[in-house]
Amino acid sequence: MVYETTRGDDTYVLFNGHWFRVQKDFAALVNDSVKRIPGADISLPPCYIGEKESDYNVRASRETGFLCLDAKTIGIGGNQVEVCDLLTDKNQLIHIKKWRSSASLSHLFLQGTNSAESLLRDESFRLATRQLIEQTKPGFPTAIHREGAGELEVVFGIVYSRDVPVHKRLPFFSKLSMMDAAKALHAQGVKVSVTRIAEIETRAEAV
Repeated sequence: MVYETTRGDDTYVLFNGHWFRVQKDFAALVNDSVKRIPGADISLPPCYIGEKESDYNVRASRETGFLCLDAKTIGIGGNQVEVCDLLTDKNQLIHIKKWRSSASLSHLFLQGTNSAESLLRDESFRLATRQLIEQTKPGFPTAIHREGAGELEVVFGIVYSRDVPVHKRLPFFSKLSMMDAAKALHAQGVKVSVTRIAEIETRAEAV
């Protein structure tokens, strides 16, 4: 359970049964940092209520032409790392998650950070990624090679129903996680953007 309220100048957050006081200046810093993350220059279809993320990723790939790499992991350092859910021909790594809890979004931001860092730092991971792309869709254009990953952009796609910007929708601790992820990625020269994926009731609403 997550609940937020303001009292005086400070924000109070109820998270997992514990209250946290967030000072006004720090809350403003986090909110401003997330607000300044640009919107992604991509268009993704809406997600239907009840549609599994895996099914959505396959359908989104089919409708956009982006490459679906969902659940296709690569071993590195004893861990299995997913490159992204969808890959564009502009070297955009799209990571998608339905907003259900702060924990799920923290996983999303960690996933995006780990993947990009692995591509930048590990030659064997880049080679395995290149091979995975070629196996999944031969000839798909990508700047990822053994020698380097090219100019990367990490796109966080967050699924929710309310028609409001991401920075106004996320709870405080999710915004904090997103700010930290963006800082880590920017420090390594990786672009970061965000997009809201509309969650709708029926297919008719997408018309």
